[in-house]
Amino acid sequence: MPSGDGGFKKGHKKIGGRVKGTPNKPKPYAIFLQEFMEEDKEKFREDFKNLKPKERCEVRASIFKYVAPALSSVDVNANVSEETAMDRIKKMSEED
Repeated sequence: MPSGDGGFKKGHKKIGGRVKGTPNKPKPYAIFLQEFMEEDKEKFREDFKNLKPKERCEVRASIFKYVAPALSSVDVNANVSEETAMDRIKKMSEED
């Protein structure tokens, strides 16, 4: 149930919205584009084979982003010492 401050109380019962497991409605343009691509896929393959190697690479690169998830960069801040894991194990065994 909603609380007086506009938020929800923890453990409130779900009210309204979609039922769990209901699939998203397909978007009309997505359906159109999928059908469009299906109709001419053999022609596309023919045209693709007739491209120069550089052009084929460019086409693949432009399509790839729609097929595979994008990778993001990761910044790592690490303190690196010259002490190896074996050095640490020896040090721990000497302390016992």
